[in-house]
Amino acid sequence: MRYRTPLLIICLLVLVTATLASFNVSVRPQPAMATASAPARPLEIEEEEYAVYSVMINDALKEGREQEKRKDAAERVLIINDNPSLWQGFVADESKTFFEELKNSSPELEPETLNDLQIKGKETQRLERKFSLNIKYIIVKDEEIEALFKDNVMGGWEAFHRKYPKSSGILSLSRVGFNSDKTQAIVYKGWSCGGLCGGGGYILLKKKKGVWVVGPGIGPTWVS
Repeated sequence: MRYRTPLLIICLLVLVTATLASFNVSVRPQPAMATASAPARPLEIEEEEYAVYSVMINDALKEGREQEKRKDAAERVLIINDNPSLWQGFVADESKTFFEELKNSSPELEPETLNDLQIKGKETQRLERKFSLNIKYIIVKDEEIEALFKDNVMGGWEAFHRKYPKSSGILSLSRVGFNSDKTQAIVYKGWSCGGLCGGGGYILLKKKKGVWVVGPGIGPTWVS
């Protein structure tokens, strides 16, 4: 009978040890479960957008040269604002319904193409020297352009032409919206060349046999 007490103590120790081990396992931090995340947006403007820009700009240059027949065409320099931005009209009331009007202006415009344009319009990437153009061009920071015209529009144009004497104006672009298979694209192109000189609007493009083809302008436009 005198051996029962040590045996009982041993049994209790075993039970306590097992309980503590179980508790330690239960409170041990568990690895976080992997969660699905949306695909990351590219940090730079993709090559296909520059392909669309280049085709559209070269098409406009060809048309302009045929109309003007400028002798100094080879010396001209195109100034491109580095900050791609959407145009949604000039007053607040226009912006509320602008993209609905743009969507309804063309039965060919696919909803996902317009949606991609609007999503990219909220991003902050800047344009780089990745265009393939048939003209010399300079990418100018948006901040520099704003500084030129901050106090006086006409004085700003005088300063602009002094700094860029071979340029006749400033080209502004939006990001390019695509459909899912990148066979349709939409982009804004705006041209400013003086206090009462310029115009802009959205252009629809289609890819045919692997080549981007410039289509018609769609939706609202502006002319100065």
